[in-house]
Amino acid sequence: MHKQSTIRVLVVDDYQPWQDSICSTIATIQGLQVVDTASDGREAVVKAEEVQPNLILLDIGLPGLNGIEAAQQIRQVAPESRILFVSENRSADIIDAAIATGAVGYIVKSNASTELSPALQSIRCCLALNNSASAETGQELVYEEIVDIAVSLMRSDYASMQKLFPERGAGGELRLLAFRGFNPHAARFWEWVRADSKSTCGIALRDVRRVVAEDIATCDSMADSEDQEVYLQTGIRACQTTPLIARSGTVVGMISTHWRTPHQPSADDFRLFDILARGAAGVIEECGREES
Repeated sequence: MHKQSTIRVLVVDDYQPWQDSICSTIATIQGLQVVDTASDGREAVVKAEEVQPNLILLDIGLPGLNGIEAAQQIRQVAPESRILFVSENRSADIIDAAIATGAVGYIVKSNASTELSPALQSIRCCLALNNSASAETGQELVYEEIVDIAVSLMRSDYASMQKLFPERGAGGELRLLAFRGFNPHAARFWEWVRADSKSTCGIALRDVRRVVAEDIATCDSMADSEDQEVYLQTGIRACQTTPLIARSGTVVGMISTHWRTPHQPSADDFRLFDILARGAAGVIEECGREES
């Protein structure tokens, strides 16, 4: 395993029991360290500028400035800090506005007992490359850890991660970076995937959207294709592919999970998985800067 660097965390919550609970969860995760806390929005901005943390856990209902307002100001004073919202607010509009600030994700407090730790594990894994691993072997280990977390989060049987090479042909091509569960034939077949592929990752690349195939055996968009044949020969009956979108808004890759039986992931599954996807996009983006 690659050498881990400590991820420095600022915890912002005006309710002391929640602040203590979040800090206690962070203490159980190797590689994370609480470096400071804050209890209102203005204090959060000041401490973010002073501490320059890698990660900020931010409540919405804060005095002074609310969490969204604080996040917007934090972007100016600590642009490299990642923000994960942890709030009791379930409003879809609030969640959308929070994510629009550039946050890596949003955890509802009532779900925090089951979602916070895996979300933090995902972020820790994805931030590790930015702080330590730059060699190709280090990158490969990070990619492998990302697909392992993907399997765990989605309770899937397989997973894969791809990087987009936009210069290769019309629409670019996706190169397989890491996978779990593929047999050698499947790994060779999907080593490079073009935008005209009938796989979920090809469709996701072409349409720039998440693609879910609940049952590959009856999926009209794959009917009688070689991709469908390889899926079924590999033992895959369901698949989802999520585009990896960089901070610039460009697609940099794909992350997919696969199941042996027909399956439809829930909205809650995707909300947690998207935290990993945003981090994985950052990993590919950082690798590109290291290579240039």
